[in-house]
Amino acid sequence: MSDTDAHAWRSRLSQRMWEIRRRLPDDVVVQEASADLETALEELSAATEQLAQQANELAAQQTELAEERERWQHLFDVAPDAMVVTDRAGMILELNRRAKQLFQLDLAGARSMTLALRLAPPVRHAFQRMLRDPTAQRAEPLTVTLVGDPAAAFRGELRCAVVATNWLLWLLHDVSAAEHARELLVSANAKEKAAAEQLRRVDAMRRAFLLDVSHDLQAPIAAIVGLAELLRTQELDTQERDRVVAQLETSARDTGAMLRDLLDYQRIEDAATPAQRGGVDVGVIVKRAASTVDAKDHPVQLDLSAAVANVDAAIIERIITNLVRNAVQHTPSGTTIWVRCRREPDGVLLVVEDDGPGVPVDRRSSVFDLFQRGQPRNHTSGLGVGLALVRRFAQLHGGYARVEERPGGGASFHVLLSG
Repeated sequence: MSDTDAHAWRSRLSQRMWEIRRRLPDDVVVQEASADLETALEELSAATEQLAQQANELAAQQTELAEERERWQHLFDVAPDAMVVTDRAGMILELNRRAKQLFQLDLAGARSMTLALRLAPPVRHAFQRMLRDPTAQRAEPLTVTLVGDPAAAFRGELRCAVVATNWLLWLLHDVSAAEHARELLVSANAKEKAAAEQLRRVDAMRRAFLLDVSHDLQAPIAAIVGLAELLRTQELDTQERDRVVAQLETSARDTGAMLRDLLDYQRIEDAATPAQRGGVDVGVIVKRAASTVDAKDHPVQLDLSAAVANVDAAIIERIITNLVRNAVQHTPSGTTIWVRCRREPDGVLLVVEDDGPGVPVDRRSSVFDLFQRGQPRNHTSGLGVGLALVRRFAQLHGGYARVEERPGGGASFHVLLSG
């Protein structure tokens, strides 16, 4: 009965009582009964209003509880860790979205199984112990893997909390991501240490190199100064003067070549010197380059095939001069040097060979590294840049540079340039 209906009923009853008292004014029993009944109606009305107020308060509390339950259900469902509610036997009652993903279950299917079936067999006995006494396992979580690893490389830590007399809340925290992050951090630290060590070695090598450069440049510069002083202060006959001028030119050319190698290598490393390709006769360039090197008493033999290619002529010339100069510096007097070029299906092949001592096997992979210098066979020494520059020139042309043993003994340098 609604409040309106109850109020109407009480009004009708009061009206009937008033009519009875009016018709029987002299009947004492009727008058007393009517008064008692009216008092009871008033008490009933007050009780009805109180019950209505309590009903409204209860409805408000139910609404608030429903909203609170919805909020907590949302937090439960969107939690980043897997959360599962079971009974004391381990039967699944509720699970959130992350748990559904990990266990590959929906709620309808989950409610018919125990949580132990979704854990890998090696950890089920530990889970059963935790299930029997969850409060004793609060200190240390249980490290688990799942059946068949439905989540790739998943490893988790399982904790339990008693949330009601017959309910247990299981929290499964994914630690595989954290372990992977730790592995990445360890790897990054190792790489950083390796890079720092590499920088230390490079710095030490550069310091040693600067000392070597200063030493190596002192000799030709001192020769240039001495020869220039000789020309300025001494009266020389024509033959002696020509000899001094020739030595002066050689020393200046060697010094200029060393400095040019250094500058060119730095420009290439800074990507400031792109290859300037054009159609050229490689044989002509090779012949001209070989003739510019002072081979001293090293016979130079040319075997040049017609090879027109789309390459940088200046780079071809530098490769040949550096390789021939390297052969002169690192072979005994009288050693023959062969310079060849030929067309290959994938580019132009340049070959400089000698019948000297060759390059040891353990140095063939590093001979093209920067600042790597062999033992010169004469008084001329380079800076360890020439061969490194040859390799970088080859790389600019999409090719390679390598050294092999020459058939019959000696070194055989091969440089392939695509074009």
